[in-house]
This record gives sequence, C-alpha cells and structure tokens, in this order.
Amino acid sequence: MAADNGASAEVQMSGLLLKSPGSRSGGFKRRYFELVNAQLRWKKHPGGDVIGSAKVHKVMEVSTVTCDFSITITNDKGKTKERMLRASTTEDMRKWIAAINSILQA
Repeated sequence: MAADNGASAEVQMSGLLLKSPGSRSGGFKRRYFELVNAQLRWKKHPGGDVIGSAKVHKVMEVSTVTCDFSITITNDKGKTKERMLRASTTEDMRKWIAAINSILQA
C-alpha cells in the first residue's frame, strides 16, 4: 500500500516555508506546506509524503523584517503548540496569513 501524500484533498495554498524546530534543537527547516481547510501539512519537498500535519487555530504576523509569522496548532496527539514559520518575502507571509485567516473565519 502506497503512503498517502495528501494529493486527494483540495489545497487552498501551498509553498516553501521555513519551520521553527519543535522540541528538538536546531535551526529552521525548509519544508513544503499545504493548507487544506484548517489543516496545515508539511512535506520535505513538493510531491513527497506528508511528514507532519496539524489543525491551525490562530495565525499572527511577527516580523516584516524576517517575514516570520506564528501559528497556534493542535497536532494529531491533541497537543496545542505555537510554531514560528518564515516566508521568503513579506508578500508571501501576508498571503499565508490571509489564506489561514480566511479559512478560520469561514
């Protein structure tokens, strides 16, 4: 049985972002993100298998200088966390924030 890469669901937005480390130490990791309804999932590269996903509850702009924004998520184990994401441009950061807010307000 092939691993589900999440291609069957409608993706509202996708693209490369840097993700802050979780409980492990280290720097930001480059990941390919997809927003499907209020679910954010990430892969190592476009077309790859989903390596993580979480329901998004909140998004907030942090810095236009570094293009950072924060999300509050609940993972598949029911744990709520705050994570920092970094876009390559302020425009991309604001597109992500707008897309997530649009879904959260629907």
